Amino acid sequence: MPSFDYNPFDPQTLENPYPCYAKLRAGESVYWSDFFNAWLCVHYDEVRTLYRHNDLSSKRVGAIVARIPDYSPGDMSHFVDSLSLWLLFCDPPQHTRIRSLVSKAFSPKFVQGMHQRVQKIVDELFESFLEKKHCDFIAEFAYPLPVIVIADMLGLPREDRDWLKEKSNSIASILGSPKTTKEVAKNANDSVKELNDYFRDVIEERRKKPQEDLISTFVGCEGEVLQTGEILATCGVLLFGGHETTTNLLGNGLYTLMNHRDEWHKLQKNVKLLPTAIEEMLRFESPVQWNTRVATQEIEIAGKTISPGQTVIMLIGSANRDERVFVEADKFDIERKENKHLAFGYGAHFCIGSALSRLEANIAFTTLLRKINNIELSTEKVDWRKDLAFRGLQKFPIQFELTSN
Repeated sequence: MPSFDYNPFDPQTLENPYPCYAKLRAGESVYWSDFFNAWLCVHYDEVRTLYRHNDLSSKRVGAIVARIPDYSPGDMSHFVDSLSLWLLFCDPPQHTRIRSLVSKAFSPKFVQGMHQRVQKIVDELFESFLEKKHCDFIAEFAYPLPVIVIADMLGLPREDRDWLKEKSNSIASILGSPKTTKEVAKNANDSVKELNDYFRDVIEERRKKPQEDLISTFVGCEGEVLQTGEILATCGVLLFGGHETTTNLLGNGLYTLMNHRDEWHKLQKNVKLLPTAIEEMLRFESPVQWNTRVATQEIEIAGKTISPGQTVIMLIGSANRDERVFVEADKFDIERKENKHLAFGYGAHFCIGSALSRLEANIAFTTLLRKINNIELSTEKVDWRKDLAFRGLQKFPIQFELTSN
């Protein structure tokens, strides 16, 4: 089998994986990787094809826990039982049934109705650090914004957000890496249990006293559309997915603008370019760098045979820099016209929260452009998360001046 391996945890690669992606694309479209023990798919057309392939399954929780050293099934029972019900890891008809209910709360029409609510949260967050003229953009804005929004939609207290972040990050640490340790796995399993206990208490409260929130909606469907375990899992995946992508989009987007000052100045002069700028942020520094599937049947892709049970990693970050599809793919161009990126996935598992994420980003950057300028890093370099699936900054200290508006 043709293979190409690189060390994805090399500091230079974590900081900038795109040269490695380019080397991969210069050769084959599909490679076997001993490091990942999986097939890597690197070109746009093949990635999009795989997203809709009927013989690839999203039921890959078993493959995730199989990476744990000396794994024993009882060690990860909470993790396996719950995440197997997450939308991310379901196939039809279960996926179709759950998604059809949840998607109503994330329709473009419903999301647009949240504009004022999101704007209020954005304004409050900016006011918390404007006067001091510096902040950690991740900790003080990019993370709390989407968490507060999804917590409000679910009906969760805002003061729980730091605890929810801790549990969500623990789960992300095992989902976003091909290698893990027993300690990381145990923390993830414990976090799933604690989140389920937390949501179970909230669900019980909503049974007694329904409110105008998503959890009350789910409880109202209990026993008909959703089972109790599916409600717990759906709360968990909405919390997780509701902030992971948007936090990275906001952080990566601002960092990219700061490194492309011509585009930044262009946006300052014409805020109407913001929608296409956000799409270019999603393409150029995709918040989710790869996704996986497991073959249920033998399949052929780009001349390679993938056997049943083998894992396929679709390198979204590479597909979105594919020079076969995007003109000057390594150029950040906020006026890019043809930009059918795969940052939100494709097909049945297209990100259910994409409209909300775009709304949050639009309001966030519109407000940022109105309130602050002359943004600079407060440190020599930034630290990227040591995570392969989710690309984002760990910390993002900036200093700035207030606009004269």
